[in-house]
Amino acid sequence: LEDLLKIKAQFPEAKLVVGNTEIGVEVKFKHFLYPVLVNPTKVKEMIDVQELEDSIYFGASVSLMDIDRILRSSIEKLPEHQTRFFQCAVNMLHYFAGKQIRNVASLGGNIMTGSPIS
Repeated sequence: LEDLLKIKAQFPEAKLVVGNTEIGVEVKFKHFLYPVLVNPTKVKEMIDVQELEDSIYFGASVSLMDIDRILRSSIEKLPEHQTRFFQCAVNMLHYFAGKQIRNVASLGGNIMTGSPIS
């Protein structure tokens, strides 16, 4: 994470790109130019998943498909009253884009994009 912050300090206009679903559209169709793109998917803190007794923490670069897989696993292991939100999230992810997009799109990217369809 420290190295990522150094890169962002060196290239403040750099875009962080995980799934490229939004930046790719901007470059291809809106002709935006981003000379420096940074992929944070090897930054431990960005891809870390911590499963605790009462919660799960997902790093911002964890793919939506990985989140789906982890939530489904928790739903199978834990009592229903502890996983109601997980089930809602899994149901919603089913309708969110196609599998190809969910394999690369990240939770953090969708939050940062702020797209009305995300």
